Amino acid sequence: MWEGEGEIQKTGKISARTRICVENISFLHVVENFSKLQSNVKQTIQVQSCSIEGDNILSSLYFTDGSCCEEKMIIEIDTTDDLQILQKCEFSLIDGTGNIIKCGGINYTYDSEITTIRKVPLSITRKVVLDRNNEYLPDDRLSLLCECCFSRREIERDTIEEVQHELPMIVTKKLNNYADSKDIYQIAEQNLAELPSVSEDMKALYKTQRMTDVELKTKTKSFPAHKI
Repeated sequence: MWEGEGEIQKTGKISARTRICVENISFLHVVENFSKLQSNVKQTIQVQSCSIEGDNILSSLYFTDGSCCEEKMIIEIDTTDDLQILQKCEFSLIDGTGNIIKCGGINYTYDSEITTIRKVPLSITRKVVLDRNNEYLPDDRLSLLCECCFSRREIERDTIEEVQHELPMIVTKKLNNYADSKDIYQIAEQNLAELPSVSEDMKALYKTQRMTDVELKTKTKSFPAHKI
């Protein structure tokens, strides 16, 4: 490889590894007076990112009017930083005793469209929550645990990998106990079955040219690459 014109003076192998910035953040989205909410009215909270100064995460929860479905609950996650890409999120209800009830989530890997998650329907409806208000709505308050994973369109430098944003102690303990009690081999087996192969991810990253900033020339063609 060479830059410009002329004869090749040296040959050799060059390699580089790029690590994408990733931030995991967990926070509690609390909705007061849940039973009195109107359909399609968003209840929004703001969470500050600890890794990017001035960046805020916006979480909005609302439910549909029931004309086309059973008052489905929807959550929207957005960020004030255009470089932040939400690629994985999980949501759980926290009942009156601190139990964690999984109720939805989504996982996007690197694809050709570089899609970011915006809107996720929960697997539990408003009617179910109201019917079990003694469990799910202590003091008419809904508590939704949000666990999000963001990546950034840049090379990793000094980053904070995980933040638990003002979670109650009982929730933190439940999360830790829940993770410790899982069978490690079962988790690994399940994750490997769900995730695409490394070659597929690498092909997608190459096609979208997300991590390239220079063009290299050979005798036969030019192709994008990453400058060290």
